[in-house]
Amino acid sequence: MKQWSIVICLSALLLLQDVRLADCQGEVRDMQGRPVAGALVVYTNTDNGKTYRIKTDDNGQYHIIGLMLGWYSLEITGPTGKHIYSGKKFLSAGNAQKLNVIHLDLSVLPPKASLVPFKGPKADEMKGAREKARDEGKELSPAETAALRADNALISRYNEMVPEAQEAIKTQDWKRSAELLQQLLEIAPYKWELYQNLATIQRNLEQYSAAVASFEKGIQVLGESPEAKQDHAKTNAEIALMRIGQGEALVALEKPEEAAAQFRAAVEFAPNPATPYLHLCTAEYNSGHADAALAACASAIAAAPGRAESYQVLAGVESNLDRQQDAVRTYEKGIAVALDKMRADLPSPKSNINSKQFANPSKAISEAIRAGQMMQSAGNIYFQLKNYAKAAELFSQSARLHPYPALPLFNLCATLFDMNKLSAAATACDRAIAADPKMPDPYYVKAAALAGEAAKHGKLKGSHDTRSALEKYLQLAPEGSYANEARAMLKEIGGTE
Repeated sequence: MKQWSIVICLSALLLLQDVRLADCQGEVRDMQGRPVAGALVVYTNTDNGKTYRIKTDDNGQYHIIGLMLGWYSLEITGPTGKHIYSGKKFLSAGNAQKLNVIHLDLSVLPPKASLVPFKGPKADEMKGAREKARDEGKELSPAETAALRADNALISRYNEMVPEAQEAIKTQDWKRSAELLQQLLEIAPYKWELYQNLATIQRNLEQYSAAVASFEKGIQVLGESPEAKQDHAKTNAEIALMRIGQGEALVALEKPEEAAAQFRAAVEFAPNPATPYLHLCTAEYNSGHADAALAACASAIAAAPGRAESYQVLAGVESNLDRQQDAVRTYEKGIAVALDKMRADLPSPKSNINSKQFANPSKAISEAIRAGQMMQSAGNIYFQLKNYAKAAELFSQSARLHPYPALPLFNLCATLFDMNKLSAAATACDRAIAADPKMPDPYYVKAAALAGEAAKHGKLKGSHDTRSALEKYLQLAPEGSYANEARAMLKEIGGTE
């Protein structure tokens, strides 16, 4: 956003055919003292409505002659149409013509916005002193004027750079974004949001140590800002976000204990501590603190019982700790929560799309995917516990929701095979193959199921489908886990191997 400085001067009177007319000249400059070319200057006579228009030249100057004396409204807009100045002025004659001069220089006026993000916590005192001096008609000293001009020039430069930085972030040009944010921080070292954005981008660039430092600086600056005193709730929420970001960067640096410390700190500030508790659960587990991990996950669930992700993470930790019975119970609770949220977020036929209550299908899809993932994981545990019927049920349900359905379909195929339901196993393998034709294992299990089904009926010779499935398996995985068995089976049934 540009701000402008204006110097409008000299209304001289001319005698032209006994009619006194005004000769007006002016100059427009922005807050950095640069001439503004193409600014539109409009004088409107308030008595007769007559309008005089002119644009500034390359030097930011204009010259109008032939204006009748009297009251005028004056409007100046920039070359992009942005309003710069508006006011009223009486064009006088004779000795009073000096009153025609308008001297408005925004570069030596305290800006309307607070200077704190640019000049630090004491900037408001400085700004207030400048405003008081102006209101009392006191002139600034040359040194004070120079300092104010420098401040306003920095603010102007900052406002010009912000859109470029925003565009770089929007297009995910992380390298350019980081460069621009660092330049903005040179101008505004007390603007905590810049540190937060820079740290996030540094994390995207895998500059994790730099991200940790930037987050820490952002937390420090925010804590010392006027916002920290005025809005405790918002301040705490932002500090929690930066602590979480710092913890994530430390996780990437393989420093789980330091990450855990940040997540614990975030818990103290977060309005809803479920997210930092969930991060803490993972960090504690990676640090080898199993009990602390389980406690953190339990706290995440207690803080937000309707958040399915917490059950998924806890069940994963329990499974890794060989607490399989606990894990399946947690998965089942998480599945129920995810399915409830999925149904709540699905648009109903009677939904009004303009209503604030209109459901979000993207959220429903996200919950469905999570439910499918947990069904797949719970099915694996039931398979390990040799509860094949329950495992097959969950794999079948998962296939309808999982983002990669070939996985639960293959697991269903393998489970049905172990249950000696060979025909159903072959059908499930066909579904897995249809979902991902390049996944090798379903071809082998299908062949084994077809061969077993043939043997049940006393057919020793393998079918064409059996040979074809074995050959496809070996084509995709010539050194796969079942390669030797596949070659032996092909040889036995008269295949090409």
